[in-house]
Amino acid sequence: LCNAIDGTGDNETKYTAAVSHQSHIGHLLPKCIGTGNYPWKSDPNSTKIVQSSHPREMHLHKLIFLPGGLLDFTELAYYVKGQRVLAGFKKGSGICCSCCKKVVSCSQFEAHAGWGSRRNPYNSIYLADGRSLHDVALEISVQRESKVTSSSVSKENDDVCAECGDGGNLVLCDGCPKAYHTECAGLARVPDGDWFCLNCQDQAGSEKKFLGRKSMRGGARPSAVSLREKLVGRCQRVVKVSSNSLGGCVICRNGDFLKTGFGARTIMLCDQCEREYHVGCMRELGLANLKELPAGEWFCSTSCKHIHNIFQALVLNGPELVHSGISMKVLEKQRMKNFQGELKLNENDLTWQLLHGRRGIPENGRILSDAAKIFAESFDPIVDESSGRDLISLMVYSRSIRDQDFRGMYCAVLKCKETVVSAAIIRVFGCQFAEMPLVATSSASRGQGYFQILLLSIEQLLGMLGVESIILPAAEGAEAIWTNKFGFSKMENNQLLSFRSQVQMMIFQGSSMMLKAIPRLPDVPFSSLKGKL
Repeated sequence: LCNAIDGTGDNETKYTAAVSHQSHIGHLLPKCIGTGNYPWKSDPNSTKIVQSSHPREMHLHKLIFLPGGLLDFTELAYYVKGQRVLAGFKKGSGICCSCCKKVVSCSQFEAHAGWGSRRNPYNSIYLADGRSLHDVALEISVQRESKVTSSSVSKENDDVCAECGDGGNLVLCDGCPKAYHTECAGLARVPDGDWFCLNCQDQAGSEKKFLGRKSMRGGARPSAVSLREKLVGRCQRVVKVSSNSLGGCVICRNGDFLKTGFGARTIMLCDQCEREYHVGCMRELGLANLKELPAGEWFCSTSCKHIHNIFQALVLNGPELVHSGISMKVLEKQRMKNFQGELKLNENDLTWQLLHGRRGIPENGRILSDAAKIFAESFDPIVDESSGRDLISLMVYSRSIRDQDFRGMYCAVLKCKETVVSAAIIRVFGCQFAEMPLVATSSASRGQGYFQILLLSIEQLLGMLGVESIILPAAEGAEAIWTNKFGFSKMENNQLLSFRSQVQMMIFQGSSMMLKAIPRLPDVPFSSLKGKL
């Protein structure tokens, strides 16, 4: 929790829910611990992350095995929660599996790894350099298109944004193949003239060696201070893959699974709470009697399905007015601090919004970019060792890489007069608890009660859904603030171990895990959800 986020002084130490600037390198190294991976499926009207039947996706992935695609004997591995489950290598039109020494399809390779229920092979099979098969297919597609469309241009630009991973209208870098949405690059509009991404600017310095290439849309260096520029000169903490075991079925606590076919030892993964279940264990307890892998999403309970549906509805409905009972309480506190007794705001100026990725909507991209900038000025970078990517950006955009999966995370933002002033990352593990690993308020908006409004709005939503508690990692020295100001208490070790044994949650070394019970709310405080509960 950042300093002055809700009234603390400017000279006080910066507190974060995860990492503080003043902490020593490696002091708060995040570890994703536990079990359960989240094969998130996006809105039916948008491109799914899971293996898609969309003609373009099917054609794209076929490029891997066509002449000129991935070389034979390229080492591959199936990853779950940052750990290699099954190894193999590319051979001909498939993958030579290490468990059976046979050449199988990507879907069969996923099934041999024991995770056929994920139906997400191309985003779960990785090369040794950290690229997924989907990433390789995109690169092959770009290379092929560049050869066909122009012989005068040495490299064609990517067709997805290098920041958020979505397609759409992109500004193309004149120095490398990268492309960006204007909002993801910190641009107010498509600039005139040549434009270079920050990586190229960092490499070139004051030299202008890249000015020979012409962009399809052109551009100039953005005047706004970008996310990467804010990270320059600040310490980075490198995230290593956790060496913890993968866990297993939450009923029998056994991690064995069926590698082929469908049976009692087949592992099912809930698309909301991320817990793992053996098909046979669920059948014995009368929880579910599955005869085959279900099509589409699967939920372990009606409550998980209910939570998923409500979150999706809020994402699609966009901004929601902050409940008057929350906003007026905080605004009255502002009035008491104001010597003139006048307020510059009213309750209609405050809205909050839940986002899950960009979803191809430019406005969502701008909001997420603003949230990423708030986190950047409040947190040290959390860098993944294998890819070099900042995990904070992945959490904001609900994306994943080989060793880290954040597709189950949502970004909640509070807006004052359409300006994002506070942001939080949340993930709900069913009715038992939700986690909030990152929270921050913009430096210009601290000390005005904005984070308290956002936190109360999140708690109101969780209470309506019947979620029992919310947990977060508090930086060393910040426990008293969370306890005295926001009503949290330090978690007991046995309770923390119980949570960690069931799901993959964010744990930061050197931090204290805090918990707050959420009272059940029978009413529906969100106008857009009336009639949907």
